[in-house]
Amino acid sequence: MPDTLHLADSDDAGGFALARLISRLGVQPHTPATFLWNDRGELSRAWSMWLENWFVPHLAGTFVKVYSAAAQFRPENVQAADKHLDTVLTAALRKRSLVVAKAFLEGKSEMRANREWTRFVERIGRGDSPGHATTLFALQCALYHLPLAPALSAYAWFELESGLPQTGYRDRDGSAGEVLAVFQTALPHVSVALRGVHGENDGDDSRLRAI
Repeated sequence: MPDTLHLADSDDAGGFALARLISRLGVQPHTPATFLWNDRGELSRAWSMWLENWFVPHLAGTFVKVYSAAAQFRPENVQAADKHLDTVLTAALRKRSLVVAKAFLEGKSEMRANREWTRFVERIGRGDSPGHATTLFALQCALYHLPLAPALSAYAWFELESGLPQTGYRDRDGSAGEVLAVFQTALPHVSVALRGVHGENDGDDSRLRAI
């Protein structure tokens, strides 16, 4: 997949690309997170089922809660959201999520000087919080002061990209057009998840602040 994804809405493309770039710095997951497609059946149907069963009722809400709590420096609320997610995931999804989360914990060397990040990592180390991939992705984006909308979109793309076969996926003409089209079906759900959410980090400014 290309490092920069241009969405149909050009106003969102820059923020999405920045969110994806920053959130993935130092992270090279080799296993899927909660979404998994094994190249059997239609990708669009597998993605639709994931959106309906997991992203809409559980993951998007957890992402927003973690992001908002982190932006307000409320680690106990981040922990509560993380623990609640742990209770609703199936055993298989829970295992995959925690495996992918290790990539964030082990690969985020640039975050080790950030006190809020290290304090939450310590909570995970003590067993106070499970530390799911959704939680760490949202926490990372919040601490970088990335706008919430493109950050949540970037998380959905991360799930899709991670869940594709490791050999990659291309259309018959060699392009990734179908993957992009499938991904964009998540965007209306992102918009719904953000309704009524307001905060200083949820603006149009996609610039990266120093931490």
